[in-house]
Amino acid sequence: VSTQSTGREEREMELENKQLRQQVQQLTSKLGEMNRQTAGFLWKRRPVLIGSDWRQRWFELSGTELRHRRSEADPKVRRCVDVRGCVVSPPEASKNGRFYVLRVTHPEAGEVYQISSESLITARHWKRMLDHAAGSGPRGKVGVPPKKETKKFDPFLYRAAKRMHRDSVPSLLSSESSSQNYRGMINLMILVIIAMNLSCLLYTSPSPRDS
Repeated sequence: VSTQSTGREEREMELENKQLRQQVQQLTSKLGEMNRQTAGFLWKRRPVLIGSDWRQRWFELSGTELRHRRSEADPKVRRCVDVRGCVVSPPEASKNGRFYVLRVTHPEAGEVYQISSESLITARHWKRMLDHAAGSGPRGKVGVPPKKETKKFDPFLYRAAKRMHRDSVPSLLSSESSSQNYRGMINLMILVIIAMNLSCLLYTSPSPRDS
């Protein structure tokens, strides 16, 4: 009887251990999803000429992509960067001590984000998540526009431009022209004579006082 009871207890313990392992795996997977996806409101610094302009934006960190929207319900993503290879500074207190600032810097593109939170715990959480995302995988091209491939000029792909004139033609007023034409000069002289006559008529017309 004691042997049977001992065997039954062992089977029960094995079943309990199996259930505990399954629960641990489920919790681990949920924590992994929470670590991969972090979202919330943060303050984003916008570069201006004088001073600084901070706006509250909705940030999302999914995998290695950090993006922000104007609000949680905004369907348009305002910016999305790949934080792989970036360096995230520790939370620094602002001058008034109200905010804790994080700087996300890329070694090639420079500073790509400057965000802050009113809670030190929230700032440290984002720092930890960003560090985890920045160290996963090779370095990403953050804020660096892709280089356009310059095509080499191939003379066989482009036809030669047509000439504007097949042969050089001398001016009609030139002595080298076979048929000289003075029509343009004659028209100009007629216009000058008409203008001179009009000016004479205006100056010689009697004024109202004389009448």
